[in-house]
Amino acid sequence: MTGVAEAIAISAAVSLATAGLTYLLTPTQKIQGNRLSDLTSGTSSYGSPLPWAWGKVRLPGNKIWVNYMEEVKEKNKQGKGAKVETTEYSYFGYYASAFCECPFRPVVDHDRIWMNKKLVFSRVGGAETIAEGGKFAQDYLQFYKGNPEQIINPLLQNTNPISNYTYGFPNDRAQRDLFLRAQGLNPNQLAFTPAYNHTAYLVATRLPLGDFFNALPADEAEIIASANCTVGQIVGDLFSLFFEPQRYDTSLLTTPVGGFTIDNVQAAKQVIQTLQQAYFFDVVDSNGVFKFIPLNHSRPVINLDAKNLAAHSSSAQKPLDFEIIESDPATLPSSVSVQYIDPDLNYDANTQTSQLEVKGHYNSNPISLSLPIVMSPTEAANIADRALNLAWIQRYLYKFQLPPYYLDLEPGDLVDNIFDGGAPLKITQTRVGANLILDCEAVPHDTYFWSVTRTLEQ
Repeated sequence: MTGVAEAIAISAAVSLATAGLTYLLTPTQKIQGNRLSDLTSGTSSYGSPLPWAWGKVRLPGNKIWVNYMEEVKEKNKQGKGAKVETTEYSYFGYYASAFCECPFRPVVDHDRIWMNKKLVFSRVGGAETIAEGGKFAQDYLQFYKGNPEQIINPLLQNTNPISNYTYGFPNDRAQRDLFLRAQGLNPNQLAFTPAYNHTAYLVATRLPLGDFFNALPADEAEIIASANCTVGQIVGDLFSLFFEPQRYDTSLLTTPVGGFTIDNVQAAKQVIQTLQQAYFFDVVDSNGVFKFIPLNHSRPVINLDAKNLAAHSSSAQKPLDFEIIESDPATLPSSVSVQYIDPDLNYDANTQTSQLEVKGHYNSNPISLSLPIVMSPTEAANIADRALNLAWIQRYLYKFQLPPYYLDLEPGDLVDNIFDGGAPLKITQTRVGANLILDCEAVPHDTYFWSVTRTLEQ
């Protein structure tokens, strides 16, 4: 080897040795991923009422049980000699969310589930979810329909019901039992977890929280609460809480209902009035039986004899044959707006309006109806039309008195209009006075507007 070559070789060897020594003496670079400083998962809240539901509705979940959040640490080494070490943290949640109470029947099923507005489960064809292959729910979620005999969820049963465990609590049941015994507690005496009978709820087990900002998500579910729902089903369920079946008759209320929810602390009377605004039916107490009669239901018209008008006792002054009172047009609506729940908008609110052209000196006096009912735009538009027309049709009030021969008349009955030859009249109120004289009030019963419908483009 020449002197020059030998010098180059020695220099290269020294450089390699120096580089190796420098590499060995360089400390490993450690990179920490995002980590939560607080692993508590929040608490379950008591006292929040769960809704009752009919038909198909979208309901928010109310967390009824919350366990700890699990933290998983994963280290990754990169580069020759492992000089870069990255630590990543993943988080998983355990909880249960309730959607509705089921006092009348279990829910039929659920079609979709959202978490933080992200679709995570769907039976609707072609819908995209955040999990490939649609297995998100299969892997992490279990849905209970609210059966009266449903079993206790194993996760809830096998976990001490005291809420708010922090990270580090043993997952293994044997280890958990040892932990509890070390605290002076008997694990066999702590299994107080309910089965939540008559409640439709969801249990999330080791739910990955990366898609939800590492926090427990807000749940929503599209619930099929009852199949082939009708107005009669809803009214019948409510009346069954207070009366025996023979005390009410809902057989005429056959109009389908897309979906309906109520807060279970609402008064039944208020719920019935809301349904009347949408589906136009009368409630009549007929010989101790509550009858629900749609306004468009065909029924016989009772004949009146003009000679029987102005009935009065012999000691009383003869009244007028009849009296017609017209409402001030300024008090009548010029428009009706119906706010409803639109299933085509993912159950967001929508509004349809019916407008009536009236003379300029009339007040506008708009009416707004807020209906917590799932329906199509066409259904809502026709409700608005009917409400507006009905207000104007029934602006006349007829008052008259009849002899005892007509004591069988009751609200909801139709009588012929012998007063001005118009449409039949519907009895709205009767009062029995002295000598069994019947004081009657009635309004026009012209249902022509029922057959006039409009169809909106979907």
